[in-house]
Amino acid sequence: MKRFAAFVAVALAGISTLGGLSLEPLNQTFIPTQAGRIRTFRVVNTQGEQIAVRVRMLTRSVDDSGAEVRGDASGEFLVFPSTLTLPSGTGQAIRVQWLGSEEIDTELSYRIVVEQVPVDFQDQSTGGVDITVIFRYIGSVYVTPPGAKPDLVLAEAVREFNDTELTGMRLRMENRGNAHGIPDDLFIRLEYHEEQTGLTESVELGPEELPAFYGINFLAGTGRTQVVDIPSHWKLGRVEPTVRYRIIQ
Repeated sequence: MKRFAAFVAVALAGISTLGGLSLEPLNQTFIPTQAGRIRTFRVVNTQGEQIAVRVRMLTRSVDDSGAEVRGDASGEFLVFPSTLTLPSGTGQAIRVQWLGSEEIDTELSYRIVVEQVPVDFQDQSTGGVDITVIFRYIGSVYVTPPGAKPDLVLAEAVREFNDTELTGMRLRMENRGNAHGIPDDLFIRLEYHEEQTGLTESVELGPEELPAFYGINFLAGTGRTQVVDIPSHWKLGRVEPTVRYRIIQ
């Protein structure tokens, strides 16, 4: 009788070690030049038995809701070796080469996926119980042209109504730059001015109120939208937004 157990681990930064399989590093930036198009990763088997591993490259895009869309990128990278067998306690370097054009204007985003694949090493003639464990590590790969930078802007701040009832304000942040960026220490201040009454009020939104934006990796050319609560009487006057943040990559 054969039993199958699968465990999936997703790690996005630094060095990842889980279940006896490690990958270093989990983030790499390629440059579309002859000197910058090759990078090396290292996979180590720290389990007590031999394992089989495969390495794949995937395209990466993000829709407006933040859902990630991936596709096959095998034609854009050369991975060697792409499949390997690692005895217990051993490691191997994985050489990844970008095959695309040197003439790109905007950063390209990819995923590197390293998996322990379900290969049976146990001698089936023994009749023993066979347990196969799969671990998957998903890292980030960027191909970044020289000088590329993110440019995050608050592209939209529009009040939303249900008939005459004010239901909130729709905010949209966009990365209009040509490299990815993550907003940290993000605050959006909304100032309300009502000329007829002279009323002036303000609301400041921080990371807890802005989960669609704060700490989110905005890939080049992408955006996210979120509706936030504002006072119900902010109907007639003007609302002026200001944004402050620090970009990390």
